[in-house]
Amino acid sequence: MENARKSALKERPKMDKDGAAERSPLRQQTLEDMLEVTGVRHRIFPSGSVENSRNVVMRGRFSFHNHGGLSVHCGHGVETRSLSSVAELPPGLSFNLLFRGSVDFSLGGRRHRLGARDLSPIECSGFALSRPEMMTRFTRSGAYVDKLNIFVQQSWLQQRCQSEAGRVQVQRLFARHAIPHFWAADAETESLARRLMALDAAQSFSEQLQQEQLAIELLSRCVDAFDAQLLAGDVRPAALPGASDFLLKQRVDEKLRDCRGLNEIATALGVSVSTLQRKFKAVYGTTVIDYVRRRRLEIARAALIMDGLSIGEAAYLAGYNHASNFVAAFKKAFQVTPAQLVRSHRRSRRFEPG
Repeated sequence: MENARKSALKERPKMDKDGAAERSPLRQQTLEDMLEVTGVRHRIFPSGSVENSRNVVMRGRFSFHNHGGLSVHCGHGVETRSLSSVAELPPGLSFNLLFRGSVDFSLGGRRHRLGARDLSPIECSGFALSRPEMMTRFTRSGAYVDKLNIFVQQSWLQQRCQSEAGRVQVQRLFARHAIPHFWAADAETESLARRLMALDAAQSFSEQLQQEQLAIELLSRCVDAFDAQLLAGDVRPAALPGASDFLLKQRVDEKLRDCRGLNEIATALGVSVSTLQRKFKAVYGTTVIDYVRRRRLEIARAALIMDGLSIGEAAYLAGYNHASNFVAAFKKAFQVTPAQLVRSHRRSRRFEPG
């Protein structure tokens, strides 16, 4: 984490005599260090045949603030390379505030473009991930981008729910998985975003607190605007968990890699299989068996892209003895074969929004 902070400080842009940011280089290694701080698994695929972590991926002004489950990434400048950056995002909310330019990305097998709508002065967008999801960000050499991104993990929000009304709202926020919503920024949101965009890497503890305060204020406004979009569409949470069961999925996830079967998971959690099944169904509206099966496929999906596992290795990781059965289950779950998925996430030149 300290190395990433130092790298970010080295990349801080200098200011010219008019107060404008000079076009400082953001190198691939610095970008990877920034992402590593958040704990998000990621991999960058350059468009060329040779990968060089010292290559410049952007020139402009950029900053990154991480506050333990809440992160803010600001960037404004020119993308210097065509590449694809793949990340396995945890359950959470992602908000983008786009001042200028456009952003191409793929999420949950669907392709999107930010900046294609006439929303002044800032195009705001947000999506919720109720489960881990693969996202690919495509950059285009010569493209100009001026944006701010806030990502907050679902667990960060859940830990701050102190009332039933809060739990209801959080459930509603995550009712629709990986579906972007768009709206125009109001004056207060624009002001907060510009203040946060102007901040450099914090030098002192008090500066870190000021950054976190601004980030939370902006997050609050984005959450309210996003929730208003859901309410307008009459989105309702499928189920309301009790306070003690709110993090049940997270507890099951923690046991997946060490426990092969449902009996082992229940034992590790200190409950009977029947109790685990009953609670899980009541809270999430699905069986724990179906959830574990899909979650293992999601883990294998990430390993195919992030770790370069073969299809046979990924099949074993997901609990399948035969690769053909794994491929069939994978295609049913994600509407794409493992081989097609790997190829699609490595394309960076010919992106067309879906």
